[in-house]
Amino acid sequence: MSFTVETAGLGTSGSGTAASPISIEPGGILNMSISQESRYTDPDGNVHTCKPVATIKLHAVADTVAASDLQTLLTLRGTPDVKTTTEGSNPRRSTTVQTFAVGGQEIVFNLSHEVYTIVNSASKTVEMPYLKPGEAAFGAPNASETRTGMSLSAISVRPLSLTRAETFTDSAAYEIDIRFSLQFEGVHTTAEQQTPLNFSVKYVGIVETVTELIDPFAGLTWSWRNKDGATIAAPFEWNAHSAQPLELHLSQEAVYTNMFSHTMTGAPTAQLTLTATKDTVWVSSTDELEQRGILSESAVTTTGESPAQHTKTCTYIVNGQTLTFCLGWQSGCTLADADIGEQITMPNAKFGELTVKDIAVAKRSDDELEKRGLSLHAVTTTFTLELVSEGLAEEKRETVDIAVTHLAVIEPKLVKVTYKRGWEWVEPHDNMMLLYYARVYRTRHYSNGESYTDTFGDTGHPAHVGFDWGDNPEPIKSGEGEIYIVDGKPAEVENIADSIYNITLTKVITAPADDKFSVEITWIDKFWSWGEEGKVGNWEYYRPSSRSFDEQCLVLGDDVVIEGDIGTPIPSDLKDRNSGWYMGVFGYVCLYSFDLMLHRGNRKSVAWFTSTSLYDERYDQFLLLDGRMFTFLDKSIRPDPEFNGWVEEVPGGWKSYHEMKMRYMGRNFRATIRIDYLINP
Repeated sequence: MSFTVETAGLGTSGSGTAASPISIEPGGILNMSISQESRYTDPDGNVHTCKPVATIKLHAVADTVAASDLQTLLTLRGTPDVKTTTEGSNPRRSTTVQTFAVGGQEIVFNLSHEVYTIVNSASKTVEMPYLKPGEAAFGAPNASETRTGMSLSAISVRPLSLTRAETFTDSAAYEIDIRFSLQFEGVHTTAEQQTPLNFSVKYVGIVETVTELIDPFAGLTWSWRNKDGATIAAPFEWNAHSAQPLELHLSQEAVYTNMFSHTMTGAPTAQLTLTATKDTVWVSSTDELEQRGILSESAVTTTGESPAQHTKTCTYIVNGQTLTFCLGWQSGCTLADADIGEQITMPNAKFGELTVKDIAVAKRSDDELEKRGLSLHAVTTTFTLELVSEGLAEEKRETVDIAVTHLAVIEPKLVKVTYKRGWEWVEPHDNMMLLYYARVYRTRHYSNGESYTDTFGDTGHPAHVGFDWGDNPEPIKSGEGEIYIVDGKPAEVENIADSIYNITLTKVITAPADDKFSVEITWIDKFWSWGEEGKVGNWEYYRPSSRSFDEQCLVLGDDVVIEGDIGTPIPSDLKDRNSGWYMGVFGYVCLYSFDLMLHRGNRKSVAWFTSTSLYDERYDQFLLLDGRMFTFLDKSIRPDPEFNGWVEEVPGGWKSYHEMKMRYMGRNFRATIRIDYLINP
């Protein structure tokens, strides 16, 4: 067989011949082929030919590698990695990929060769001659390994100038030149054939003589902003009579720089909200205004993670004023550090201690208050709030002042309180029935001789009296026949003063002419119509109305005199109820039954023929105020209804009267039913 080694025109980036090293420059790739002409003569003298091809591909993976020292750059790491594959049948292509790891570099030989087979005149399958590259090894040539064919001829280095963009502190650059030789072996040839090839692979090596990494460090800056996002500066001022609470936001920029000087930023949040229960408080002296109240702080609650949300509440109470600071902040925000493959926790600011720095009282002019013997003052409480950093090497602390102003009225000392119960009637209007408002009047007497009356009214209640009647639907049996009762004419209703009603009914009695009978009231019954739970005075069944007066309750000290309708202490089972009005509903009903007495000889028979009912429907109420209970059950205010009934005989029949009357909260109520009975008119 014969062969030709071709290094030009086949994509090689090197130069040279088989007699000198074929040079692979940095970043270059060698692609060469060995063209062969293979001949075989079979037993019958027939000559067979083929043209197998062997190829060599060689390159260095990286054009630049780095190591901590020169020796590491020139050291073979382990044994070469060899992978062999075969594909096809005729020709059959065998490929061997050899990878040498030298320092931080990988040098890859991709060697392939083709094998053809024929069937000779003796019907035997024969492989044609071919050239086969030997398996490479890193090292000097060795006579016993000539058929394997590869050795390291020499390694030389020379300094290069630092022209690359990425440099290392105190580093040196070298041109690395690694030489290899590779031999091909003739297979199925009559004479031994070995062909050596020399290669020179070049690339750049960087020796990092000194590598300095900085210590990671974190930084945190913050500034205050209002709810609209505008930057504002401390100290802060807020008036409690403002329509909106004070809302402050702490804008933060958290910075983390890793060992490679790569920087990450985050923006944790923090917020402060301040509210007040009143814009004006009432006190009895200036000394009270200058007192320091009670400052309490709740425990910190935490929800979530990465970031975690923390909240706490600080409450300041003084002279009836309550100021509430709601503080919230984030911590534990993490970002990924791609250089080291870890999550980094960013720094943040948190709210620390809240303290009262100062209380200042300034008098203000107000003619109306001064006419009543009162004086107006502005009370400014200055708080100091601490900010503390988390996650910094050196803790950062800062304090800000927040000045809160509310108005205070100094009122002379309360010496006596009188209470009086009352009411207000409202006549029917706009399809509404008669109603009333219960009242409790409280008069406060002060040490300067002034007094002020507060009116506490409920939501209003309808008041109603009514009546009803009914006849026995069954006829009454007599000795001679049946007696019937029918309506003579429609009922006549008279409404007097919207609380007095009269009704007149006419009943016709049809009966045998010789029957003798009379009419009597045989029983009267008065009872509650809503059962035990509806009875007036069962306080546990009373329900709250829409009027509550928690903000207007007085603190009645032992030295305050209480007079008038002072009510009673609140019962123990009502202690947990709020101050305000409570309502219950109740009613009276009285039933009358009228009997017909039949007289026939010595025999009498009795049967009812008409029943009537009169009723009083009311709401009742009580007021819880100033730790006392005010009810409306006195006889002078709420008597029991009075019921009466009687019969009057008149020519041709009878007149029966059924009456209910009462006086309630200064107003008279009466309902009367008169029934005229006519016999066979």
